[in-house]
Parts: sequence; C-alpha cells; structure tokens
Amino acid sequence: MQLAYDPALPKTFFTRFKPVMVTIGLLAGFLLLQGCEELGLEDEKKRRPPPPEPEPQPPVVIVTPQANYPIINRLFFEATRLPNEPDPLTQTYSVDVRQLSVLRQSAGQPAEAFAPLIPLGNGRFTQSYVLIEENNRFFLGDPTTTELKQLTSFSEPACGTNGAVMDRRLLTDGLGFADSTLIVRYGTPEECAAGTAAFVRLPLTAGPLNLPEAATAMEFFGKPLTALDGSILGYFMKIEGTLELRDKAGAVVRSVAVDPALELGSLVGSEIAYGEDILLSFAGTLYQLPPAAYVDPAVAPVVLTTLTVPSLDNRVQLLRGTNLFFLDGAVLKVVRLAEQQVEVVADLSSYGVIRPSLQASRDFLWTVTQAGELLRVTPETMDVTPITSGLAAENAFLAGTDVVFASFESPPIAVVIPQDSLTVPLCTPPTPEAGCFENANWLFFDHYREDGLTYLPVLLQGFSTTTETLVDGETVVTTEPAYIDTATEGRFFNASQLTQFDLTSGAPIVEFSSGLPGETQVRAISVIEQDFALIQYVGQPDNPESLPDLVRINIGSRSGLSTVGTTGNLAERLLTRSEN
Repeated sequence: MQLAYDPALPKTFFTRFKPVMVTIGLLAGFLLLQGCEELGLEDEKKRRPPPPEPEPQPPVVIVTPQANYPIINRLFFEATRLPNEPDPLTQTYSVDVRQLSVLRQSAGQPAEAFAPLIPLGNGRFTQSYVLIEENNRFFLGDPTTTELKQLTSFSEPACGTNGAVMDRRLLTDGLGFADSTLIVRYGTPEECAAGTAAFVRLPLTAGPLNLPEAATAMEFFGKPLTALDGSILGYFMKIEGTLELRDKAGAVVRSVAVDPALELGSLVGSEIAYGEDILLSFAGTLYQLPPAAYVDPAVAPVVLTTLTVPSLDNRVQLLRGTNLFFLDGAVLKVVRLAEQQVEVVADLSSYGVIRPSLQASRDFLWTVTQAGELLRVTPETMDVTPITSGLAAENAFLAGTDVVFASFESPPIAVVIPQDSLTVPLCTPPTPEAGCFENANWLFFDHYREDGLTYLPVLLQGFSTTTETLVDGETVVTTEPAYIDTATEGRFFNASQLTQFDLTSGAPIVEFSSGLPGETQVRAISVIEQDFALIQYVGQPDNPESLPDLVRINIGSRSGLSTVGTTGNLAERLLTRSEN
C-alpha cells in the first residue's frame, strides 16, 4: 500500500517539537560551558591570577672603601730629660702595650713629634702613627714595630723645629698612612722668619733617598674637601674677606664674602656623609650635594638652610636616620632631609648661653648651658626638660644609649642618670647602687675601633686614707682627704681608683685592681686605640715642679692599669695630636 504525501505533516511535526529542541540546545550549551570550565578554558580574565604585590626594596647601602686598622703593639709618647734645667732635652719614646717595655726612639738629639689623625674610611680613624723630626731628618713611627722609618733628610732644619712648634701638617688623599703626605716649610732661618720658605711634601711611603717634592701654599694652608673614599676634591682658602673653594688644581670654583676677622677653621664645618651626598656648612649656609658637585661650577649647591653661626662642627650636629639635628647658636633645629625642610625644635636662649655640645641617647637629645644646667629635649614633642644644674666646666656629660653620665663640680660627684628620669639619682648620701659616686668625676675617652668611633666612660674616684707612722716612739696618725683643691694647680684626688662603665646600660664593667698613687691630678688622656690608651697625671700638689708621669690602660682587664716605667729625671707627656 502506498502512503499518500500529506504536505501538512512536516509543519505539524516541527511546530509541535520546536520548544523541546530549544530547551535541549540551551541545556547542551550549559553543559558545554561547564565542561570548558573544568578544562580550565573559562574566560581569560577569570582564570588570570592577580598581579603579585611588589616586594619592598631594601635601602640603598653605600659601600665606601676602607683601610685596615693597624695592629697596636706600641704607643708613642714624649719625655723631657732634666726638664727643670736650662737646656732640657725632649725625645720620643714608645711603650710595648703588653710587656710595658719602654724604648727610646730618638737617637739622642732633640726631637719634635706629633700624632696625626689618619682616616681609615667609614668613620674610622687612628692616631697611632707618629711623625718625628730629629737632626734635620723626618721619621715615621709605626705602632706595629719598634723600627722607625726614615722619610728624608734636609741640609737645614725645617721651619719651626729646634724647640718651637713644628710648622707642618699631614694630608691624606685617600685612606691610611699609605695615602698620607707630610707637608713642611723648608728654607733658611731668614726665609722661615719672613714667611717665604718653600713648601715641600714627604709621602709617608718615601724612603731616605727620596727627595722631597714641591708642594703648594694651598695644600699647606687650605682645608681639604674630601670624597666618600677619602680622596681630596679641593680646598677651602680664606683670602682676607673672601672664602674660596678651589678644585684640586687650584682653580676657584666658588667664592663668598666673609668676616675678615674669622679664621678658616671656624668658617668651614665638618662633613657628614648622607647616602651618596655630603652635608657641609660653610660661610653661614648648610648645603647638600654629591661630593664631586661641590667643585663643579656648573652645579648649583642645594641650600638646606642659612645659619646664624659661620659653620657647624661635629660637636653640634647629629644625623639620626633622615633627620639632621643641629645647634644654631642657642636654637636647636632639624633638617628633614627627605623633604629638605627645616624646623625649629626648641629655642634654648631662655636658659642662657648653650655650650657647643649636642648628644643623643636612645630617645632624647641632650645639651648643657654655660652655667652647667643639663637640658633634655624630646624630638617628637619638642619639649625641653631641665634635669639638673651644677655640672663641671669640662667633661660635663656623655650620653649613652639608655643613660647619661654627668660630673658635678662642687662637691665632685659623678652620676649615672637613666635617660627617662626627671631627676638625678639620690645622692644624699651618694651610693654606687643609686648610680651616684662621691669624690669622683668622669673621664670620657674617644675609642677608635675596627668598627668605628665610639666613647668609653671611666670613673675616677678618690678615697680618704689613714696612715700610722712611728715618730720618737709615738704613733702618729695621718689622714688624707679624698680630694683637695689648690689655689693654683686645681683639684687633686687621693688614692684614685678607676672603673670602666658600659656606655649602653651605665653598669660598671671592670674595676681596675690598681689605681693612681697618692694625691694625683689627671692632666690628659689619649684616645683608645683598639684596647689601649695612655693617661698623663701629675702628683704632689704642694710641689708645682712635680713631673708628669704616664700609666697605660688596657680596657676590659682588671689588671689593665700599669705604670709606664722610665729611668732618670723625666717629664712624660702625651704627644701633640693633630686634627689636620
């Protein structure tokens, strides 16, 4: 049987199943999408992870070259034989810091010597080398050996020698003694007196056969401007009422009018390294520039602020992070170096004249008035707090990390003040447990170490003594007070003991087993080279002609205080030390 074609059949069929097919298509699309998501093929924006957070960059560390610190085997000093005679003889000596053996370094002729400050890089220095002029010859004394190294000879004495202050200076064009040069004036006595003598240079690496080289007046009189690696970029020179900055070849790069009465040393301040820049004050203005830019006439210096004083030295300026605090006369200011903005922290003029001393503990800044009042300043709140008064005229205070060491004038009392204390320790009666020591003062040493310059407080304390002597069968008791004050020679402490303290906590570290004999007065202290230093003292307050003696101190060792033994009638003294 043959079926007849019905033209309405397809239309009826698709019309009837159309909704079903649409539903099936949507379902298939959904399942397909789900399958794509499972395969990780979803939309690219959905599957792309968020960008990682940028990692904080470490601070830029400027690595500057540095020279090796010398091994300290010997310390140098000078002594005058028969000092009270009409023709005294001054010579140079050295002492073995461990064995305490003393060696006369001079050959028997009068000698002039000084200990130059030699930079080693990264805030490190040494004054352990010595330069000696004897019999028209110059020698270098090295702390590692007993042998002197002759630099050269002259046919006539250099200007200023033979008993006068030697007319010389040391320049370090780099780091260490290998980059250092002694510059002297040399000529006839008439030329020396007239100021027309020639300038010559003696490298410390020269030998006895090396002839001196010609030097310039700029190298002799100028104040060097140095780069971060210690090399000399140029010199400041003062010509009457003008301060000039010259490049190394002598060309004038910058000049500014100044008070003709001011000396060059007071017109140019101390350099402070800040990253790749140097902060430097001169002629009443504080600048910030990369070192080489100071001697580039095409670069205008960045002026941070003008000053009411000619310049700032290291006694009155402190760099803490990105903030430079400084005393501008009696006004404490801060430069926010990141923004190059200047703010007044505190006007201290109401407290009187401020001594040129600004120090920092962990949380505070400290200074002292001319009248001896200790002031504490809180940098964040700019509050000024008077802590105490009556501080000594010299070696008044030293700020440690958590404490401040302070010496009082009359009566002589040494105290350790916690930095957050509003008063001094209870000193009635003075007790060591309270951080208060009677009949005492502080000795503050500059401590040159491999890791840089720091400071060391040493307590010097006198004690009363009683002695019994038999006189004609009778026992005579003599009592000596802990200290006496003389009209002409100052204060002498009796049976002095020395104790080394910790700069951070203020706690005692070592009480030396021996002290200074009898009634003595400390006249001078050297810097501490690594662990060793010299102390110059004089005894017999009733004898103005008493000769000074030396003791060697070895920090950290209970038996570290020992007499430097010399023979004969000698007046022992520390060497003249130069700031160059």
